[in-house]
Amino acid sequence: MAALSLARPRSLPSVARAPSLALQMRANAGTKKKKLKPVQLRREVKVASKRKGKHYKLKNHRGALSRWLIKSPRIHRGPVFKRAQAGTSHLNRKNRAWKSKSKRTRVEANAQQKKLLRRLIPYHRKKYMR
Repeated sequence: MAALSLARPRSLPSVARAPSLALQMRANAGTKKKKLKPVQLRREVKVASKRKGKHYKLKNHRGALSRWLIKSPRIHRGPVFKRAQAGTSHLNRKNRAWKSKSKRTRVEANAQQKKLLRRLIPYHRKKYMR
């Protein structure tokens, strides 16, 4: 039984193929006819971009800005983030006076909160934020 060949069919002989652009230009070199120019498939014009080297503008998280107070530190160790304490809005009649007074003081952020706030408020180092 003869085996079927699944190979691809051969391409056309080189005589039947269209001559390349370089051969056409060489053939027309001695004649005074119009010379063929190489064809450009894509028109790529390189222009210096105005946005080169620039990044997208970051935005401060408005909720974090309204809840946290940003202070400049006394020593050079980064910004100080402070927030108000919870539990001062209502149902405070039963509280003792010292408890209500202690709630008025602001609390400083811990290390984990500072790390998060630095990402939420990218422009925290700017002077207009302090």
